[in-house]
Amino acid sequence: MSPAARSIFVYGFYMIASGVSFALAPNAFLSLAGLPPTSEPWIRVFALLVTILGLYYVVAARQELTAFFRISLVGRVLMLAGLAALVVLGGYSWRLILFGVPDQLSAFWTWRALGSPRAPRSDG
Repeated sequence: MSPAARSIFVYGFYMIASGVSFALAPNAFLSLAGLPPTSEPWIRVFALLVTILGLYYVVAARQELTAFFRISLVGRVLMLAGLAALVVLGGYSWRLILFGVPDQLSAFWTWRALGSPRAPRSDG
């Protein structure tokens, strides 16, 4: 597995774990973001979506889908921008931005890995 694929693979498992955790205890995550608790179904629908997207990342990594790796950089950077817009324009707690930090760190890891060629294998 290339370094870029490894970064995508790890991020995919992070998304799966986050999605499952969010589905099981959504109000714990909402309180971390400074949002009120809810019993509405949309929160678990969102958690299901995050979990499914995580599966896409894992499969893309295993298939070395470099085009997916590259477009995921855009999506992960846009996530932080969107969260920041919600805070600034929507009046939400600044803590909402913290949910974008893992996206940015993993995007940086992927970006760096895409810039470095795959190390040749040594048979000796």
